Amino acid sequence: LPRNGAPAVEHISARELFSRLRNLAPRAVLQVNHPRARGEGYFEVFEPRSGSAPMDFDALEILNGKRTGDLSRTLGDWFWLLQHGQVVTATGGSDSHAVVGEEAGYPRNFIGVGTDDPRALDDAALVDAVKVKRHVIVSNGPFVTVHVNGENAIGRTLAVRAGSRLNLRVRVQAAPWVDVTEIDVYDSGLERVRKILVGAAADHVVRFDDDVRVTPRADAFYVVVVRGKKPLSPVVQGRDVLVTPIAITNPVWVVVP
Repeated sequence: LPRNGAPAVEHISARELFSRLRNLAPRAVLQVNHPRARGEGYFEVFEPRSGSAPMDFDALEILNGKRTGDLSRTLGDWFWLLQHGQVVTATGGSDSHAVVGEEAGYPRNFIGVGTDDPRALDDAALVDAVKVKRHVIVSNGPFVTVHVNGENAIGRTLAVRAGSRLNLRVRVQAAPWVDVTEIDVYDSGLERVRKILVGAAADHVVRFDDDVRVTPRADAFYVVVVRGKKPLSPVVQGRDVLVTPIAITNPVWVVVP
């Protein structure tokens, strides 16, 4: 079939395209890729804050290949969407079109599906983890988890009394060649409520493992962002930019009754 059966995209609106895709595969994850790519990014054409952008999608690629310089804009776009009730899953992708210079897996998505056995995984569980549970961590090196009372909290909604303390157990691991220097915790994308400087030696796999205390007074969401200053080279080489380590969690949601 022409285009292997994919729907025609020429001379139709974005809204109509989303509708056709939903009709073609209603249970699939519909993702907008590299939204701030120069000259072709979706949010370069439709500014999300204008209210004119069709938003019928499930996931947004906030980290694309080696374009770490775009992250400040895509992270801001994503926070804005979440603040205004457009709940989409943050993802990343290596955008690998070549073996050399576009290494597969940098960045990648760690998706919580309830098992480490790939034989037990099916399409429905994978889609559910991305589209509904949103248990997704985007990373080009560090691995970060967030637990509350011993259970995963990424993507979950927790009920908390106003003004009470909530302990987010943040654990960051990394290979010896992956630098980790800073952990930031954002409250609803509006402000950074915690900035943690990491001093663990690079030969330690676990770089940070401790409670981060927050005190929600209204409904909120918390996102953890892990950064490193030293480049990922020579494992990941950038042609015109130094690729530094970064990891982003999807939100921990809090509702205050």
